[in-house]
Amino acid sequence: MLAHPPSRFTASCVVAGNLVRRLACAVCIMLVACSELTNPLHDLAVPTPGDTLFAAVVSGGAHSCALTRGGRAYCWGAARQGQLGIGHVLTECPGELPSGYSGCANVPMPVAGGLRFTRLSALEATTCGLTPSGRLYCWGRILGDTSPAPTPIGGSLRFAELSAGSTICAIGVDRNTYCWGSNSWGALGIPRESSEPALDEAKPVVGGHRFTTIHWAGPSMCGATAEGSMYCWGGAADTVRFERGDATMMECLGGRYPTPCTYVPLRWRGTERVSRPATSADPCLVTVEGAATCWGQVFRDWETNGTDGSRPWNVLEAEPRGVSLALPTPVRDIFGSPGSSGACAHAVDGRVMCWGSSIMGEFGTGNVRESYPRPTIVAGGRAFDQVSAGWSFTCGLTSSGEIWCWGGGGGGVLGTGTVIPPDAGGFFRPSPTPTRVASIASR
Repeated sequence: MLAHPPSRFTASCVVAGNLVRRLACAVCIMLVACSELTNPLHDLAVPTPGDTLFAAVVSGGAHSCALTRGGRAYCWGAARQGQLGIGHVLTECPGELPSGYSGCANVPMPVAGGLRFTRLSALEATTCGLTPSGRLYCWGRILGDTSPAPTPIGGSLRFAELSAGSTICAIGVDRNTYCWGSNSWGALGIPRESSEPALDEAKPVVGGHRFTTIHWAGPSMCGATAEGSMYCWGGAADTVRFERGDATMMECLGGRYPTPCTYVPLRWRGTERVSRPATSADPCLVTVEGAATCWGQVFRDWETNGTDGSRPWNVLEAEPRGVSLALPTPVRDIFGSPGSSGACAHAVDGRVMCWGSSIMGEFGTGNVRESYPRPTIVAGGRAFDQVSAGWSFTCGLTSSGEIWCWGGGGGGVLGTGTVIPPDAGGFFRPSPTPTRVASIASR
C-alpha cells in the first residue's frame, strides 16, 4: 500500500504537538528552577578549600561581617550582643580592651548554621543576611533580644534586598517592603497604633511604592525607586526636604522640641535622578552622575576655610535646603558625618577620600587627631570595590578579595589577628593606615 502524503490537517497537528511538547518542557524547566530557588538545601554553604577570598563587607557599630565568594559569612569585632553570629556570646577579649570591657574576636569567625548568603547588612549590634532562596536571617540585637546565631525572619516571605538598623526592612520578591522593630517613629511604615509584627510576620509599608534599594538613616528608613525618586518614612518630616501631600503627621518628640514624623513614605524634593541614599549619619543622597547632596549642617567650602587664618577649617553653615558637596571626582557613596566631625567619600574610581577631623585614624591618612580642610586620599591609594564604616573605623574590599581596615583598633574591629593593647592612658590604640584583615584559609 502506498503511503499517502500528510494532509494539511495532519501537518498542523504535528506542529501543534511539537509546540505543546516544547511548552511542557519549558514549564518543567521553570518548575525545576523555581524549586531550586525555594529549596532550603539551596541555602546551605558548601565549604571548599579555595573559598578564602571575600566578595562583600559590611560594618556595624563595633563589628564587621564579610561574605566569601562562595557565600559563607564571617564576622569579627565586638561580640557581647551576639552580633558575630557564631552561635554563642563571647565573654572574653584578652589584651584588647581596657579593664571593664569584654567579648570580641580579632579574626574573622565563621557564622553558625552553615548557611550561604547573597547579601549582608549591619548596623550597631545587628547583622542580617539573605540566602539564595530569599530567606532573611538576622543575628545580634534583634528587636530587643540577643540572638547569637542566625534567626529566620519573615516566615514564608521571600526577599531580594535588605537594610538592618534599629528597624529591619527588606524588599520582598513581591516588590512590597516589609519592616520589623519599633514603630515609635513610624519607621515600620504602618500606622503607629498598629501592633508591631512578630518575627514571622509583617505588613507591607503603606503607599505601594516599588523600591529597588533601601537604607536605614536612623530614625528613618529610605528607599529609592527605579525611576530615581527617593522616599523616607519615620523620623523627622520637615516641609523643606519632603513633599508631605496627605501624609498623616505625628509628634515624635514633645516638650520644647516637638518633631513631626510620619509612617507614610514622603518623597524628597528634587530627587528625580537619585542613585541611592548615602550611608552617612547625616542625610545625603548620591545621584546617578556621582554627585552628592547633603542636608542640615555641612562643610561648605574647603578651599576658603582656614586658608588665611580668619576662619577655622571646621566652620559649619546650616543649609536645610541641601548642599552639593564640591568633591573633586564623582562618588559612589558618602559615609561618616558631613555635618559633624567629618566624612569620607567612596569615589567612582574606587579610592577613598576624607575630610574633617580624624580622632582615631578613621580617615586612614596615617595620622590621628588631625584635621583635613579638604578631601585627602586614604594612604596607599588602593581602589576598593566596597567600603563600610563603623563608629571609629573603616573597612574596604579590593577586587582581589582582600579586606583592609583602619581606625580605632580596640575590640578586634580591624580583624588582623594581632592583639592591640590599650595605650598608657588606657585608651584604644588606633591604626591610622589600612591593615589587611586576617586570612580565613585555616578556618
